Amino acid sequence: MSEPRSCWSGAAQALTREALAAGADGTGLCLKHSAGRFGVLVDARPHGGLRVFDRRDGTRHTFMDPEALIAAGWVVD
Repeated sequence: MSEPRSCWSGAAQALTREALAAGADGTGLCLKHSAGRFGVLVDARPHGGLRVFDRRDGTRHTFMDPEALIAAGWVVD
């Protein structure tokens, strides 16, 4: 089964990859979701995944790497 593809532009996806690679841990990075939600990166560990706090409902989403985060519809805001 293939992963869902992001609806964001290649430029938005590239900016997200660069922002996550550039920061020491990326904490505090503001994100937006393809469904109109907004979130903030609350934890980013090299081998522990990326945790996003969804501002709409307070849930936390965990992604193994930037590609999984992007595939799930999140990019830098």
